Amino acid sequence: MSKTKNILFKFIKPIISILLIYSLFKFGKVDPQQIYQVFNKANIYLCTLALVLLVGSNFISAYRWKLLAKVLGFDLSLFQYTQYYLMGLFFNLFLPSTIGGDFSRCYYLSKEKGTYTKALSSVLADRFIGISVLFLFASFGLIFAVQTDFIPVVFKIIILAATLVIFGLVPFFPKFSTLLFKQSNFLFHLFNNSSLSTYWKDKSLILATIAWSVVLQTVIVVCHVIIGFAIGLTQIPFWYYFVFYPIVAVLAFIVPSINGLGIREWAYTYFLGLAGVSSVDGITYAFIWLTLNTITSLIGGLIYLLGDFKMNSNIVAKIQHERV
Repeated sequence: MSKTKNILFKFIKPIISILLIYSLFKFGKVDPQQIYQVFNKANIYLCTLALVLLVGSNFISAYRWKLLAKVLGFDLSLFQYTQYYLMGLFFNLFLPSTIGGDFSRCYYLSKEKGTYTKALSSVLADRFIGISVLFLFASFGLIFAVQTDFIPVVFKIIILAATLVIFGLVPFFPKFSTLLFKQSNFLFHLFNNSSLSTYWKDKSLILATIAWSVVLQTVIVVCHVIIGFAIGLTQIPFWYYFVFYPIVAVLAFIVPSINGLGIREWAYTYFLGLAGVSSVDGITYAFIWLTLNTITSLIGGLIYLLGDFKMNSNIVAKIQHERV
């Protein structure tokens, strides 16, 4: 039964991506030739600058992950963490299978010591902190923006409520689990005795990784601003990038697809449209961002092909059944 579900899930993701891309052109009534014209006129120097910043941001991501993994006993170099991060991007984009980016990061981090559960905890913490700061950015954008009337109220409520839960309730999960569950309960163990619970006990570490996440997301937002200027979208308020990018990133993460393909393009077109950007410019913007991310992922692919990173199928089969 589980194999059937895995097979269906593998097919569902590419189907959703393909249908969304197709519908974007079909219902958006956009001529591909128009997109090509905007794409062709984009400022190559600004796009290159955005690419350099995007590739460089992976060193920040890797350093954040290094901090989280170090407290669990992993002591690799920043260069190694960056390699694994970039390869994870490659696996996510080009290999829609069980060996995804997060799994590959866990595998390479744990292969020396065989402590996959700890590696998994570090990756989960890295993911969660990254998403948390995305919501934080969106909330600050909504609160301090000059004009937000064109943003649907439902998005404002979801973003602000999620941010409140993440930063107001999640830090107290260990205490809640102690009050609500017995010590034999899985949730009690998860929040109090597992390797993942280490992060609730080290507040200075979490604050440090949140700070680095703020730096990281600021760099990513700057990349988005540069892409906007590269195709002449000077009418977009600077603060708006802090709102729509985090929303798009979260949607691309939670909705089944091939690494957000289709979801991201629809979302960019929609949110840029709220700011008065045409469908042609919105789709072109999304495709430029996709192109830059693809190039970055290909760097991870080169690292994988040129290095000694072949996975051991026996180890893969074994660790896929482990828990945190």
